[in-house]
Amino acid sequence: MNFRILSLSMFLTSVLLFTGCKKEETDDSGAASLLPGKSQISCTVSGAATSSFNSNIQLSSVLKSDVLMNISGSSVTGMSSEIVMLILPANVTAGTYTSESNNSGDFAFSYSKGADGWAADVSPVFTVVVTKSTATEIEGTFSGVLNNDNLGNQVTIKDGKFAAKF
Repeated sequence: MNFRILSLSMFLTSVLLFTGCKKEETDDSGAASLLPGKSQISCTVSGAATSSFNSNIQLSSVLKSDVLMNISGSSVTGMSSEIVMLILPANVTAGTYTSESNNSGDFAFSYSKGADGWAADVSPVFTVVVTKSTATEIEGTFSGVLNNDNLGNQVTIKDGKFAAKF
């Protein structure tokens, strides 16, 4: 599972490097202010990588199928990119979810910076709190520890917020 998430993160990083030469656009006023198909993600990252991440709305995406939703946000500075990706069940309701309680493959969270990536494993150390979930919008918070099995290190995510419009 972590390998797939890291592979997808690396692919998205490559795509964003070639399309990310626009002025940074950020907004923190919730899903209602976003255009359909867009998201806003922010958090503080510390540990093996340190950052104050705030996604660029132009480089964000939201995809929703009958089964899953994929919310991603990216930021590009020079030749360095950061990507946060959250996968949740399409029918998720307001509530608190841990990576341990959602080990069925319909929950994933990853963060990548440059060529390195970290993901939530199946343990209770990563939490997503969905505060709003409607047919067209989702909002919430997240925090916890992400691991990179290849590098053998971790990052801690704090003060995470997300908003997306389908």
